[in-house]
Amino acid sequence: MTTYSQVRVLRPISTRKYCDRSTRGAAEAKASLIRLIKVISRFEGLDPRARVTYTNPVNGTKKDTNTVGGHRDYFDTECPGQVMYDLLAEVRAAAARR
Repeated sequence: MTTYSQVRVLRPISTRKYCDRSTRGAAEAKASLIRLIKVISRFEGLDPRARVTYTNPVNGTKKDTNTVGGHRDYFDTECPGQVMYDLLAEVRAAAARR
């Protein structure tokens, strides 16, 4: 399993524009996210499809999760919105393609 120090570069990225429940901007956000994750993954040697063990740096709590996920995987929030969240499996697969 990958540790928190290797995962931190892939913390979820969000803006208010993409955290609502509409489909506005979803295609553009998905394409940008795929490109960004692809670059960071290659640079850091990570597999976007992998599962990792996240260790909370504040309280040490551990959680097995995807390398690429949304804020809601870690915190009590709706971000990145259901539309984008539903696309994360596709984003992970696309970012993993070489």
